[in-house]
Amino acid sequence: MKEQKFRKLAVILAAVMSVGLASCGDSDSSKADKDSKASEETSSAAAVSDSSTAGAVESKSEGGDVTTPADSSKAEELVTQATKSAAEVVAEIPAAEVKSAKLKKLGKLKDTDVEFYDDFIYKEKGENKIEILDYQGKAFSDKNACYVDKLGDTGLYSFQIDGSDILYEGLCDAQGNVIVDASAKVGIFDEIDDRYLKAYIPDKETKDKNEAIYYATNRRWSVDVQDEDIMYTGTVKIYDTVNRKFIESSAENFDPHYLIHGDIVSYYDADSNIKYVSLESDTVIDLGAMEPVGRSLLTEYKSDGNTYCYDRNKTLLFVVPYTINEFDSGSEFLSAYDSKSGMRGVIHESGAVMIEPKYKTLNNLGGGYFSYYNDDFSKMGLVKADGTEVLPCEYKNILDIKTPGYFCVQGQDGKYGIVDTTGKEIVGGQDYSLNEGGYIKDGDSYKFLVVGKGDVSLKLDSIGTYLGNFLLFDNKTNAVYDLVTGEKVLEKADRVHTAYGYLYVESGKDITIYEIDK
Repeated sequence: MKEQKFRKLAVILAAVMSVGLASCGDSDSSKADKDSKASEETSSAAAVSDSSTAGAVESKSEGGDVTTPADSSKAEELVTQATKSAAEVVAEIPAAEVKSAKLKKLGKLKDTDVEFYDDFIYKEKGENKIEILDYQGKAFSDKNACYVDKLGDTGLYSFQIDGSDILYEGLCDAQGNVIVDASAKVGIFDEIDDRYLKAYIPDKETKDKNEAIYYATNRRWSVDVQDEDIMYTGTVKIYDTVNRKFIESSAENFDPHYLIHGDIVSYYDADSNIKYVSLESDTVIDLGAMEPVGRSLLTEYKSDGNTYCYDRNKTLLFVVPYTINEFDSGSEFLSAYDSKSGMRGVIHESGAVMIEPKYKTLNNLGGGYFSYYNDDFSKMGLVKADGTEVLPCEYKNILDIKTPGYFCVQGQDGKYGIVDTTGKEIVGGQDYSLNEGGYIKDGDSYKFLVVGKGDVSLKLDSIGTYLGNFLLFDNKTNAVYDLVTGEKVLEKADRVHTAYGYLYVESGKDITIYEIDK
């Protein structure tokens, strides 16, 4: 099996009803029992063209003609012909901003005899039986649904169906509207990015790990196939959540590692040959010596030491004297590697060279900021897309904490802190790293980062419960606080839960539903 799928099944949920669901683990955990996705950087193909001499430069493929300059000497001119300047690109990067969550009251749950688990609502229906409820507390779309799982940032949810030899999954939105019925016989939906999913469609059981596309386990957590687990052969394909269709041309009988490049997916087939599929037309495409990089480019590395960058119609846009790689899927910034110096820089998809190659490594932290290592990889710094070095190269680690405008840094002494995009230290000297909703100890109290103020000023007597959307429930004062402003937004709440992206506030015998708008 190329990539093993670590699954939690509905039988686990049912089996633990008698001992309480709270013991199963953190409700904010992501799919820890699915495969850990490798964050691989797509290497640029070093395809050498014999035609790149002082004469005409021509390249053709079955996909169509390639428009290139008549004289390769013009390549140097094209380096400076980016559609945008570096200054224009930097000016267009949106300023780091976090908006306060606005709560809109939708009504109350009529039935308050419910439980919250992970990101869904359920009721116990006898021994080892539960009923899944939608966000309004009504019976879920499929009466046999026995588990609901949030699919990353797609805004969609998978729901497992009980009652057959194989547990199938359907697909629905936050309101419970079914998008893909379980009759499609998908065994697992798994997110690739915020638009595309993998769909694992089983056909039969197998004892051979090498031919299995995934396996199901009857244990809460698993790290490998055990004797009691069930392995399945079948088909893996991509599902497009925007156009709501399966990409049939991506179907394989093993588990590929799909890489999304805008409207093209690349992966290696069963014979280890690179395969490209258009996600829009659902067709296999031949790119010849080119390969997709970033959101919209096709690139070709030639023997003259330059990388030729084309649009999707294979019209030449610009040429750069570097090898171009992706930092990550969906980013407008690309890694520029200088083979002569062995250093890396940053280029924009428009062709603008943002940072000349002078760093050993670069990691995209988002928002136009990049961490970099020194030559022996012992110290790390922070640089902005305009080349400004925000933090000197003296830290052990620099992390994106998913709070726009802030980074977590670790000093050489192992202590952690938070800095803003100017390099100003907000807090330091902490024993643990801080993420959104993180806190620091202050005597018998706790302080939280107030994003809008740029300081750690919200002081509470409990660590609270982070609800996402920069909302925090303080169980000492029974109030909900906004971590953007530091203000109290709800009070007199006995308990607070999140499910399907909504907020549920228990007060006495009432459970009020709030829509979270940002």
